[in-house]
Amino acid sequence: MLVQHPLAEFTLTMALILISPILARRIRIPELVLLLGFGAILGPNGIHLLERGDAVQLYGDIGKIYIMFLAGLEIDHFQFKKNGHRSGIFGLTTFAIPQIGGTVIIYTFFDYSLGASILIASMFASHTLIAYPIATRLGIARSEPVSITVGATVITDTLALIVLAIIADTARGSTPGVFFWITIFGGLLILSSAILLLIPFLTRRFFRTVSEEGNMQFLFVFTLTCGFSYLSYWARLEPIIGAFFCGIAFSRLIPEQSVLMNKIEFAGNTLFIPFFLLSSGMLISPAVLFGDTTSMTVAAAMTLTVIVSKFLASLVAGTIFSYPPAAIPLMFGLSVPQAAATLAAAMVGFELGIFDSTVLNGTMAMILVTCPLGSFFVERAGRTYALSLDTGKATPPKEERVLLPVTHTSSASHLLDLAFLYRHKESTYEVHPLSVVTDDGSSDEAVSRGESLLAYCMNHAAGAEHHLHPEMRLTQNPVDGITLAAREIRASLVISGWSEEHRLSSRIFGSISGSLVDTCPTRLMFARIVRPLSTTKRLFLLFPPLTEERPDRTLILMETKNLSQQIGVSMEVYTVASKEHPFYDEIEDILGTAVKTTIHTHRNWSSIKQSILNHLTHEDTILTALERHRGLLWSPAVDRFPEIITEKFPHTNMLLLYTPLTPLPFGDTSENTTEPPPFFEPIQEPTGTPLPQVLTALAENISPSKEDSMELFGLLMSCAEAYPVEISPGIVLLHAHTCTVTTPRVFLFHQEKSETLTPIDKKVRLLIIVLNPFYGDAQQHLKTLARIARIFAQKENQEAVETYADAESLISHLKISHEKDTPSHL
Repeated sequence: MLVQHPLAEFTLTMALILISPILARRIRIPELVLLLGFGAILGPNGIHLLERGDAVQLYGDIGKIYIMFLAGLEIDHFQFKKNGHRSGIFGLTTFAIPQIGGTVIIYTFFDYSLGASILIASMFASHTLIAYPIATRLGIARSEPVSITVGATVITDTLALIVLAIIADTARGSTPGVFFWITIFGGLLILSSAILLLIPFLTRRFFRTVSEEGNMQFLFVFTLTCGFSYLSYWARLEPIIGAFFCGIAFSRLIPEQSVLMNKIEFAGNTLFIPFFLLSSGMLISPAVLFGDTTSMTVAAAMTLTVIVSKFLASLVAGTIFSYPPAAIPLMFGLSVPQAAATLAAAMVGFELGIFDSTVLNGTMAMILVTCPLGSFFVERAGRTYALSLDTGKATPPKEERVLLPVTHTSSASHLLDLAFLYRHKESTYEVHPLSVVTDDGSSDEAVSRGESLLAYCMNHAAGAEHHLHPEMRLTQNPVDGITLAAREIRASLVISGWSEEHRLSSRIFGSISGSLVDTCPTRLMFARIVRPLSTTKRLFLLFPPLTEERPDRTLILMETKNLSQQIGVSMEVYTVASKEHPFYDEIEDILGTAVKTTIHTHRNWSSIKQSILNHLTHEDTILTALERHRGLLWSPAVDRFPEIITEKFPHTNMLLLYTPLTPLPFGDTSENTTEPPPFFEPIQEPTGTPLPQVLTALAENISPSKEDSMELFGLLMSCAEAYPVEISPGIVLLHAHTCTVTTPRVFLFHQEKSETLTPIDKKVRLLIIVLNPFYGDAQQHLKTLARIARIFAQKENQEAVETYADAESLISHLKISHEKDTPSHL
């Protein structure tokens, strides 16, 4: 051995780990194959430059556990459950054909025992999703053939590990019998149940109290994984089985884009797994592999068997499911690569003396061939399959810029984590943390604090390997700084937080938050994050009445789908859209194919609110789509709802998402002169009549009973108190849904001069009251509001409001004006 000093040996090992990814990209082979080759060439069976000592074996054993832990961590629970039937069929097929065929071939043509033959065949049956990132890049990761292959991975790898447990226990001297099978399957059941139940319970409680800023969360995950892997011995199983189940348990608790996930992948991919690959490679003898006929024959037989059997399994499953021709080679490309479970099982079998180094050499050859082969098939077949898919589905925006106003380190980390989880993988995504410094005479000190805060943000993002674009603005008004920054960077979304003492309704919102709602031009989100998002159990998505007509509703669905996938939770969607409404189909198309989604349809807002209050818990996160204050779709009842949630559920995360600031946010507002104007009806009350008296007269005039009249009066007074909409100075609109009317009706109350109508806190010359049927068409209601807004936005009609003295004269003018603007041939 040329290198004897421990430090020199460690330095050489780290140098190999350093250059392997660079060299692998240059020569276009998988990095794990290159590390295995380094171990074989430089190890005891090669030029003996490195020794497979205790330290290398220890790190290698941890790496063996780690590689199976990461394999379990990649499992998508929803896709497995959603396509469970088909995943089960393909999982059993892609396990049974290689297992049976491999056993027969190895046992018949080679001098191996039945137990060794079964174990070798189980290595053919398992597979590693080496080529899955290619499917993600091609945009087909959520397609059914890819999804069932991912689900089949859980089944075939689990069955292969069970075979390993049985053969390994037999090799240790156990005699198969009734007690043997009871202990094997009983141990597996107890171990898997303990892991899948205890880890989520312990992790959620630990994550709530310990921040991921330090290394405590990583150490917690690593400790539990090693601990349960060791307990596998007590269940008469191999540690890699416990590690695999630990990965499955943690997969719903660790978001893919989180700092913690980055630490886990960093530790595994840069230290433990490379040590495992080098350690495994040191057991391979290149001279025997390429110089011994038997070794070459075994390697060729293993490689050909796994290729043929995996293709047959894909062909059988694809034929049963009637998939298009491109889906079969796609499934084959995903299921043929042999890496993690195969190599781990090969190491266990070799260490227990079940088979010799010939099989270990053959395993390396099998990995060397199947990994590039799988990538090639996924790349080629994936492109063909992607072109055959329906391209009419909603796609995320190509470019996104998120602005994050930050004031404190505690809230900044939560906002950054939310921004990272909210991103679309297919989009160019920029996050701009913003520090607004108030120019009050002590700006130097404030600028220094702002720079320190931005530096903290940069450090936090670096932990998750995200690049930030820090911004700073010096201004007299924080709202102006945020608004100007949003315009300058052309932000697509502004995410802001609030402190515990803030109330959420716009009436008593903090001044900065309330002003942002009124002035921020882009989409705006307020995030109240009181516990880590990764500890969420369910994600509630709330669409209040009429918000299903928002122009950004599709984007909201895609964003929440992505957030739900990141934190691994199911979704509860609340809407008034019935199953016949197009929006209901849109929810199913976008969410139902990607995450477990339950759609709750209700007839009105009160029913939605009560249902959420009955089902929401402190471990949920709720996202509500809200309308800008005093917008045409704005409702005081909805606006006060977040305040109610905060009071009743102080430990529940809440996200409030506002539509972009546009004059008419509900679609095409261009004037259509072929439509008749709304049928205006005058309210015959003299100028100066108090508003309660005006509304009483209207309610009594159109209501069939006194009881209905009182109910309508109360509804209109609530509208006047809470959300009167000022179309232009002196022209105010009230709108409501009521059972009193069966068709839309529009009433005008006109005063000779502008006077205050208490409780409306502004002078009113013309009061417009729009009443729609309670269960009427929401789209028609929006069209009516839009037409009224267009009519009274015209300067000519605004002058008419000032000119005419009564409602009848004004209505006559509006009719004549419409007839004049309508083309004569119509």
